[in-house]
Amino acid sequence: MAQPFPGSREVVRQAIARTCSSTSAASILLAATRESTLKTYSSSFRAWWGFCAKEAIDPFAPTTDQFLDFLAAEFQRGVAYSTLNCTRSAISLITGSKFLECKQVSRFFRGVSNLRPAAPKYNSTWDPQLVLNFLRTQPHTDTLSLEDLSKKLITLLALTTGHRLQTFSLIRLQNIFFAEDHLSISIPDRIKTSRHGRAQPLLILPFFPDQAVCAARTLQRYVKLTEPIRGSADRLFIAINKPHHPVSTQTLSRWVRSILLDSGINERFTPHSTRHASTSAAQRGGASANAILQAAGWTPSSCVFADFYQRPVMGDPLEFAHAALRGG
Repeated sequence: MAQPFPGSREVVRQAIARTCSSTSAASILLAATRESTLKTYSSSFRAWWGFCAKEAIDPFAPTTDQFLDFLAAEFQRGVAYSTLNCTRSAISLITGSKFLECKQVSRFFRGVSNLRPAAPKYNSTWDPQLVLNFLRTQPHTDTLSLEDLSKKLITLLALTTGHRLQTFSLIRLQNIFFAEDHLSISIPDRIKTSRHGRAQPLLILPFFPDQAVCAARTLQRYVKLTEPIRGSADRLFIAINKPHHPVSTQTLSRWVRSILLDSGINERFTPHSTRHASTSAAQRGGASANAILQAAGWTPSSCVFADFYQRPVMGDPLEFAHAALRGG
């Protein structure tokens, strides 16, 4: 009888145990795979585990044909190119790198790309001024409730730094440093883009003249308001209701989504789209490519911004037709 799926970490542990007899080395090898990676790979491992159980395949030593059969079944199920590529990486983690280098597998992915071309999630983005104008209509920052202040602060941080919400969930009070014209926030904890030899994020927030949308002043107010209720919680963002424990990235995401919807942003845009909107707006505002890459945590040689984030502001879809008729 096939064993039930044991979980991502156990799958990787079993794969390591098959090739490494040293217990101490195996524990270090397992630590090389981050929890976030295991979470990302979980659905791929689960699908692969079920396929192997059904077809009586050793999940750690499949043939190329068996792996291609699995990918083809996933493709027929409607799985997108990017998800299939993630699955390829996940299975390669426990079977060795042969599927990353296999010409036949690479040809399969070219076929997938032709049959189901990958497309960017957004062809356009929204104008951050819509959100900033909404925030300007709120009462003065000093009079906002904890809920409204929390939502305002996380949204302003996202728009003024271009970082992921994960980064903000890791902000600790002792890593916030105040200067005369700005404040800086260091992030020593590992994030998605952390690599050996790469500098950790350093968020710089200037004291903006327009106090209604100044992230630095909003943060100051938030720290002061939460000081009596946070107890031993050293993370910046805490729960709105008791107990006031540190909140997760998912909670921050809900707060941002609330502000986006209240600002009139189309609901198809996720909270992560603040990264598209802010970096694209910075470019339109004259920020250099190096400044954008550095602020958002991309390497100088990165093409991520150009390929996935650089987007024009969503315009009127009827504009071209009206202009063409007027020009006749």
